[in-house]
Amino acid sequence: MQNFTGPKKTFVQIVVSYTQGDGIGNIITSFHEKAQKEGHPSFIFSLAGNKDTTLAPEELKSKAQGLAQKDTVLIYHYGSPHPILDALFKNLPEDRRVFYYHNVTPEKFFWPWEPPIARIVANHEDHLKTLLAGKWKVTADSYFNFEHIPNHESLQRLKPTIPAKIEQERNRFPDVIQKKIDHSQGSDIHITFVGRFAPNKRQEILIYLAYRLRQAGLPTRLSLVGKGMGLYKIYIKLVIKLFKMRPYVDIIEKANDDDLEVIFSKSNYFAISSEHEGFCLPLFESLYRGLIPIVRPFGSLKEYLNGTEFCSPSESLESFVRTSERIIRDTWNKENAYALALNTAVAHTDKKFKAYQTTYDLIHSLNSQTIPGDTKQESQIQPSPHSISSANTAKHQDSWIQTRILYLPQSLEKLSSYFFWRQVYSLISIVFRVTRKAAILIKG
Repeated sequence: MQNFTGPKKTFVQIVVSYTQGDGIGNIITSFHEKAQKEGHPSFIFSLAGNKDTTLAPEELKSKAQGLAQKDTVLIYHYGSPHPILDALFKNLPEDRRVFYYHNVTPEKFFWPWEPPIARIVANHEDHLKTLLAGKWKVTADSYFNFEHIPNHESLQRLKPTIPAKIEQERNRFPDVIQKKIDHSQGSDIHITFVGRFAPNKRQEILIYLAYRLRQAGLPTRLSLVGKGMGLYKIYIKLVIKLFKMRPYVDIIEKANDDDLEVIFSKSNYFAISSEHEGFCLPLFESLYRGLIPIVRPFGSLKEYLNGTEFCSPSESLESFVRTSERIIRDTWNKENAYALALNTAVAHTDKKFKAYQTTYDLIHSLNSQTIPGDTKQESQIQPSPHSISSANTAKHQDSWIQTRILYLPQSLEKLSSYFFWRQVYSLISIVFRVTRKAAILIKG
């Protein structure tokens, strides 16, 4: 592909926290590298994370406003509300502001696991309506994410953008598929999930899935890769203990790109039980490394794989277990079926991405100010001719406590809708502050 001709605009990406290796960080990095490759000056600024990009609020404000006077495009990568960045972008030139939406996990998932985060993301829909009241160019990771952006007439909606990292990974697929198939034959079943430990990710369901597969006679191991969230991670460890899965579940908190390469090389299935997924970058990283996907129909996962054999037909736990067992029984240690399933999954996602723009398209359009409009997405992917054969799943009976523990997060989310945990947290905060002040007075 030829480089751009004519003047090259400068791209400045700004985010609350920039960490290379996480989802948003990878998207920012790949955009930065792509822009530089095309000859554009490119900068990344953040308030936290990577020490090379982190600036104090006043320094960030000064730099951004200085760059705004030049031929510069400023991109706000938004994953949660932040008053400093919100105020900064409100004062920048409207014709060069780009809002890149990465999705905000609803607050209900964080009560009572992480009350401070729940408070930060509370009422973010109203916050977005206010923030995006002016003129912005807007893009997102997926059509699912676009659904959360207000329909202000002043917004110039671009197509969803495929992260450049996805394009790079896709190019590797033809070279890895045969090697992966050869490795997978004769090995145990190894399921992997990559994502932070958070209530919306539902790692407890993956533990239960591995447990059920082992009960069905399938030698299954599970790797959960991601940073932990205090209380929720304690709950996950309790689930592992209750289902007696300690020997078969690996929790890996730190993994760089090289570590992931090794983990993926030892795995043959990538299962996702998330109930709110804006864009799952590891899904595509694993797919293009030869892992067959198994997903539940939530969020952007519906957008990519709904209506295929890789997505459970309903949201229920039992449907997810049955779908997973069918896929595994039909492909495990079956070279031709495994290869066909992989190629079918890649073909489906390729078809879906045709409605997106590439990172190259986004850079080119922002440089030339010729912005392609959004296109209507297809309502559903057609089922693949490679159908998963039916498997008789025996009726299964878990103990009372095992059954109840799996539904603890959902129960807490229902309570949170009645502001129960918010009131508890507020009460504890008040008691703590009063006690602290009393202690200070007594000591004084």
